[in-house]
Amino acid sequence: MDSNPQKYIFVSHSSKDWEKVRVVRNYLEEESFYPLLFHLKCLETNGEDIALLKNLLQREIRARRRFLYCKSKDAMESEYVQWELSQVQTIKGAIFKEINLEMPWNVLQNDLSVWTDYLKTIGFIGTWKSRIIRNRIVEKLRENDLNIDFVLFEDDEHIPIRNGQLPQGALDYINHQISELDHASFIIVLKTSDYHVRGFCSRAEYYAVQRGGMRFLSVDIPDSECATPDGDFISTIVDSILANYFV
Repeated sequence: MDSNPQKYIFVSHSSKDWEKVRVVRNYLEEESFYPLLFHLKCLETNGEDIALLKNLLQREIRARRRFLYCKSKDAMESEYVQWELSQVQTIKGAIFKEINLEMPWNVLQNDLSVWTDYLKTIGFIGTWKSRIIRNRIVEKLRENDLNIDFVLFEDDEHIPIRNGQLPQGALDYINHQISELDHASFIIVLKTSDYHVRGFCSRAEYYAVQRGGMRFLSVDIPDSECATPDGDFISTIVDSILANYFV
């Protein structure tokens, strides 16, 4: 895996908005992202290379998962911006954000700040049994990118169930932990043999899936790896996470 992985964002914008878009680009770069912006002079004409260029843009869009639309009057009237947006709508797992360039910069900055925090956050769903593996994975991910944040949903085996019911305090705790997954754009599901036993992990996963707007990676964890996970096993999981996250 690249020792300096890059978190790309495909940016759709009108070339007429370049001065405002440049400020957005600079902010994204300060937040450790790599915005992809295209201004192709040849698209201003009806040259014979239009079909080829659209094909290249389509392939680039299909290779990405983060998309930012810089909305404006000119962008709404641009045939190519609207075409890009139609292509983004076909991407499974796309994380899409629209900002209004007509808004003051302080409003835009706040909007972008919330979104970039979301993009930089990875969530985990797992049981107590997966705790050691999860912690090892987090350590490895931090070695690749110190700007990553994490939220955790863990079915703590110490939470009691009496007569098939949770005490109200425990239920409130579970619901709060589930809601924390709202802050993550990428969810890693660590499926140990006890993942479905108590039902809390399944509940958290179902909640996240229904919410939408995030990506998932499910990893099967053999019981033999839970207590003393093999280094190569951890590395394989981390490589898979990075390959899915840094695109």
